[in-house]
Amino acid sequence: MARVVLASFDRVPAPKGASQHILANVEALAARFDVSLVTLGERPLPGVRHLPVALAEPNWLRRALQFHERLVRVLAEEPADAYHVRSPWEGLAAPVGAPLVYEANGFMSVEAGYHFPRVPALPGLRDKLRRLEDALLDRAAVVVTPSALTAAYVEDRGVEAARVRVVPNSPAVPLADGPVAPAGEALRLLYVGTLAPWQGVDDLLRALPRARAPWTLTVLTSAPERRRRRLLRRAARLGLEGRVDVREAVDPADLPAVLRAHDVGVVPLVPCERNLVQGCQPIKLLDFMASGVPVLAPDLPVVREVVGDEAPLYARASHEALVDHLERLAADPARRADLARAGLARVRARFTREAQRAALLGVYDELLAR
Repeated sequence: MARVVLASFDRVPAPKGASQHILANVEALAARFDVSLVTLGERPLPGVRHLPVALAEPNWLRRALQFHERLVRVLAEEPADAYHVRSPWEGLAAPVGAPLVYEANGFMSVEAGYHFPRVPALPGLRDKLRRLEDALLDRAAVVVTPSALTAAYVEDRGVEAARVRVVPNSPAVPLADGPVAPAGEALRLLYVGTLAPWQGVDDLLRALPRARAPWTLTVLTSAPERRRRRLLRRAARLGLEGRVDVREAVDPADLPAVLRAHDVGVVPLVPCERNLVQGCQPIKLLDFMASGVPVLAPDLPVVREVVGDEAPLYARASHEALVDHLERLAADPARRADLARAGLARVRARFTREAQRAALLGVYDELLAR
């Protein structure tokens, strides 16, 4: 049986979509290969050959360098038939010449500036990050991306199309039997995810005071407590106190019930380099659809790729359009149910765990046959 090492500079397990996606890939690969998993973390996952790397360093860049140094030693002692990586920190630690699958969900040179405000003032750092990414893109036998937009971005970075494969994400939650049932007069909105600027949560809060229809908003996030408190203070300054609840992310096992306890899932992505140029495929969007929850989302190519051409979306970067869409959903429970059924059908047709597994294993069949 061929051996595959999947290494990622991500904490596993964790409530974030990245962790759920990594575990889905491990499950898919383990159906055919002998898989070892190396990630950030403190405790090994039961039932998985998992090496968690515990690093106390708070600075992101120094922590990444420490992870890379640790991986160089670990991977030198873990000979494998293929290495599956998600960033240069682990990818450039793999043995030179080994078959390498680069799963390019996001690029540090694009995303770091959103997380760390000083990065745009340090253009030399962004250039260095880009050179690391380019080195890994050159070394990879296959570059896997979740969306067509990200695949186009990878090709624009100089990777020939023959080395690029799209493997769509799948929901982290089971498929529901049907739409959620409405409850009460106020529209129960739910956001699940990080508070990174590209997610648009601040933009959502600025739009909501315009809404006349009754609503409540729950935000579930893995962000630190200080950032959750800051978001609540911002909501209060906008006159939304008592209508916005910001909570810590729930355990993945509890997520399906939480999703179905809400009327609308909000995915308020903002038009920016990360969403319009690099691309993404939000697992939260797939989770809402799989749970029978209609979505409130902007008309961006990365959203259209998931929801389809027929789904109603609001005009990007328009508070008025967002609120108008929200009020239409609030006024028409039957329409919400129709949209939820369409979303479920879309996931069943294109984004099941089985479809993701088949696409990923197809990449490995091709790679290991060379």
